[in-house]
Amino acid sequence: MKIDNGLIGNVYVENIPQELKEYDQWLLWKWEINSSGKSSKVPYTINGTRASPTDPTDWGTFIDVINTYTESCEKYGGIGFAFSEEDPFIGIDLDKIIDEESDFIDAEAHDIVLGLNSYVEYSPSKTGCHVIIKGERDPSGKNRNGNFEIYSEARYFTMTGDIIEDCPTEINEANDYFDELQERVGYRTPSTTENILLKDSSLSENVDEIIEKCMNARNSQKFIDLFEGNCSGPIYSYPSPSEADMALCCIIAYYTDDESVIFEVVKQSNLFRDKWEKEQYRKTTIGKAIASVKSDTVWQGIKLPPRYKIKEDGLYVVKKGNNGEYDDHITYTPIVISAICHGVDEGKFYYEVTFRDPQGNYRTTHESQSSLLNKNCVQELVDKGLNITANKYNDLSSYFSASINSNVKNIINKKHVLNNGWKKDQSFVIGDRLYSKDGLDTVIQGNPNETKGLVIKGSLESWKEAVEDIIKDNSIRFKMYCAMSSFLLEPLNSQSYILDHSGETSTGKTFGTSVAFSLLGNPEHLMLAGDSSPTYLENYAAIHCDLPIFIDESSVQSDEGVLKKLTYMLANGIGKGRGTNTGGIHHVKHWNTVAFITGEKPITGHNAFGGQQVRVIEIHDKLPKMSNKEIKCISREILKHHGHIADMFVRKVFEQFDSLEEMYDLFQDHFTNSDSNTMNRLGDTFALIALAGKLLEEVFQDIGMEKASSLEVTESFFKKSVKDKPIVPYYVKALQTIDNFVESHMSFFIKGSDWENYSHDIKYGWIADEYIDFIPSELKEICDDKGISFSRIKEEWHNKKILRTNANRKDYRAKHFNEDGSEFNSGVFRINRKQMNELLESY
Repeated sequence: MKIDNGLIGNVYVENIPQELKEYDQWLLWKWEINSSGKSSKVPYTINGTRASPTDPTDWGTFIDVINTYTESCEKYGGIGFAFSEEDPFIGIDLDKIIDEESDFIDAEAHDIVLGLNSYVEYSPSKTGCHVIIKGERDPSGKNRNGNFEIYSEARYFTMTGDIIEDCPTEINEANDYFDELQERVGYRTPSTTENILLKDSSLSENVDEIIEKCMNARNSQKFIDLFEGNCSGPIYSYPSPSEADMALCCIIAYYTDDESVIFEVVKQSNLFRDKWEKEQYRKTTIGKAIASVKSDTVWQGIKLPPRYKIKEDGLYVVKKGNNGEYDDHITYTPIVISAICHGVDEGKFYYEVTFRDPQGNYRTTHESQSSLLNKNCVQELVDKGLNITANKYNDLSSYFSASINSNVKNIINKKHVLNNGWKKDQSFVIGDRLYSKDGLDTVIQGNPNETKGLVIKGSLESWKEAVEDIIKDNSIRFKMYCAMSSFLLEPLNSQSYILDHSGETSTGKTFGTSVAFSLLGNPEHLMLAGDSSPTYLENYAAIHCDLPIFIDESSVQSDEGVLKKLTYMLANGIGKGRGTNTGGIHHVKHWNTVAFITGEKPITGHNAFGGQQVRVIEIHDKLPKMSNKEIKCISREILKHHGHIADMFVRKVFEQFDSLEEMYDLFQDHFTNSDSNTMNRLGDTFALIALAGKLLEEVFQDIGMEKASSLEVTESFFKKSVKDKPIVPYYVKALQTIDNFVESHMSFFIKGSDWENYSHDIKYGWIADEYIDFIPSELKEICDDKGISFSRIKEEWHNKKILRTNANRKDYRAKHFNEDGSEFNSGVFRINRKQMNELLESY
């Protein structure tokens, strides 16, 4: 049971013991996906850079950290405390000891919690807990055994303040029960391995401590991948096991130059193999690693090109002078090209640049090769914190060129993307995550600001708890199906479409759509303003290819013409062709999407035609009655917990990829059995939605949520949106448009022969009780402006006796006589008002 006390984001601030708050050992943390596809809690400084639990310069005061978290709680998962030799605290981590369904604590763990008799709180996942005590540990005590871990330094704990009922809220001294717990975890014994490098030396440093430091360093993911034996991961790739061995040893060598300790760490890794038993290989590899770390020609594990050095105060190049060689200062902060990035979308090369700013923060940026070798790029690096004088810009560009030339085959390989969605190799990108049939990779996202909403945050359990009741409403469930159907557009060669939810302000349109978008990430960041420009939406749709987009309150877009153009543009999936200043042409943007649009009025009004109608699904459902408090509560929770379902859904797509077409065909048979071609075109879209719903319901079932029938839910909306609202024929829609135009422009028509009272310069024609006579050029211009093809409708109007012509005329025109009895020289298009009204009333 929680005690609600000063809740900020996910942290009950006032419950955290004051003793801990007094130490300046606080960090922020984020949920991030590692190369194995698992979520990990990565520590960060208040400046937004990755932090190390072993580096006090990365820590902050409790006040500074909680203030940063308060301002950016949507960005971070929470706060944490770093244990060190300077504090008296010991942290006990009991992982996976709470049943997710019943909330019961494992009996053995429950005894430990009670026995320790000190401050205890739930972990962020609520499947474990942390106990904090005061005291000293036996130096030989092991740190972990199974689900139990004990730390007093070189580690940080996430802190939630989510205390457990009936347990102490203060930190107490270690007791005999702690000694018993340490016995269970175990003690280290000196290594008796005969094949260590220096047989006569004892291990001078704690191996577990070195491993912990490596696992919590800025380049922790690199260490974890190598330690687990991954020579060729998504971020770090090594051509051979020997090169992976060297990379692992270089990381360890940053924390110890004791060769025996380095060897012991390697022995615990999955890179250890028979070759390590050869003494010469051990000595050579470890010796080179230690020398490399101590060298001024290596920084952050990256070997510099010839004649360049990095010292504590920056980058140097060796030059020749009158008195011999000397070190010439280029930058006053260290900088290297740390990775080469291959552009998945366009085949370009990008380079990752890592440098340290004047405050000691490590920063990374990604630049194309052409940009990197340009002085303007150096200026951008200066704006981000690089310390360099203007007269050294060319020297830095030369350094970059030399680095590319000498290190291109040795530095880390990464993938770079500009857009989300499906790629040529049948992989799929969401934000900085790349999915394939082989699993999950991490990529460098070239548009991080535009895709910042596509993140996984918080816990899946908390999201489930927040939405489980509200998504029983079919309108929200249907929106969820539509959102996920965007993932299937490309593999099933389906057309983009628009879901238009219109109605009064209080119908819950925005709220329901936000719940649906919490499947993908932060709905607040994924929501676009209704008055966004067509150019912006074009760029946004291209970046979010194969994903849904959310345009809220289209009612603020006053120009119906713009809305019409947006509808066609988004649903057609192609942007506007544009020329360059040099006479060339820009690349035309393409995309697939499902565009969610909310507003008070439907975007397909009276002037929408068949082509537009089959691209738009209209819904008008209201949410069940809910209090503002309930809506605010759910809205708050989905801003803290989101993005988990899209991750699971895309994995489900890959699991069933080979059977997608077969399943789609079955749904098509159900929804496309009408005699109406336009109804069948919409039926294809509903078949896609039903299939997405089927996969989504399987995900819901996998996580213990109640499963619904996607066919029944989709069928109910197909009935309301299509069957009960048949598509109005094109020629009738056109007639409705012209009738509305006449009504709103009546003063621009001459009534009968009333020339004397007509005062406008513009004249569209004449109007009488029986007919409307249009000047031909004016009617054609009106049709063009409204997007009506007059050549397409005139014959149908004539056949329905709407358009009256004089005998033997083949130009569809009639004679009109002016007030003086003369004939209007070009004839007119005469609309029979009685026939028109009868036809319109039938629809």
